[in-house]
Amino acid sequence: YLNRTSQSTTLYKGLTYSASLGITGGNPCFAQAWIDFNNNNAYETSETVGFQHTQFTGTTTFNIVIPGGVPSTTTRLRVATAYYSGVSTPLVPCPTYTYGETREYTVVITNPPPSATVAPNPLNFGNIVVGDSSIVRSFYITASYLSTPTGTITCTPTSNPPSGGTPSDFWISKDNFTFVQGPLDIAFTGSALACSVYVKFKPTSYSSYSGSCTVTGGGIGTPPVEIFNGIGVFPCSGTPTAGTAAISPSSGGNSTPFT
Repeated sequence: YLNRTSQSTTLYKGLTYSASLGITGGNPCFAQAWIDFNNNNAYETSETVGFQHTQFTGTTTFNIVIPGGVPSTTTRLRVATAYYSGVSTPLVPCPTYTYGETREYTVVITNPPPSATVAPNPLNFGNIVVGDSSIVRSFYITASYLSTPTGTITCTPTSNPPSGGTPSDFWISKDNFTFVQGPLDIAFTGSALACSVYVKFKPTSYSSYSGSCTVTGGGIGTPPVEIFNGIGVFPCSGTPTAGTAAISPSSGGNSTPFT
């Protein structure tokens, strides 16, 4: 047994990590890992977080899985290896194996940092007549592990070129009814948010537009950015004139090609 609790690392709930474990001597071994999630100074079978139950020599890799529902805590990770001969799997956390090694480390179990994603991305509006409004398109915000139990996520639209100094020619809404050009606040309760944002493109000049909507708030470290694209075009004008058409030859049989 080796006490390595002076060595510590942070593990996030709901994530899976790849662990690399090496042994010397060339004898085949099994391996298993546990975390004392409830901090009762004992390792239960349910606290197994990873294992390698195929005999290995040298170095092996296996997954360490941190469940999403465990409490935030500072606790211990135990890793055990055992010489395979006469040993059955799964291994036990307090072994009496003739050959093997057990080590313990300190781990900090906590929520991942606040994060958010947007999809689909980008939104393309195509050609829209200046002064008109496009059909409504939407994107979806998914945010998790937000830093406060209540708060707001803010969507801030921009466009290039801007329309006469206004913030954006891309208008956004949280209810598909009231559209704004400026920042849009979306309230959340709890540590997660999932909602749609609705977008209209209303060009005011004859130009190609590129726009975006940046999602901030809730402690999100890297704000996701939704991209918008559209083109403001001239409306049709004038009176259409009749064209001409011709066919050649003017007659033929049932196998005669015509142009």
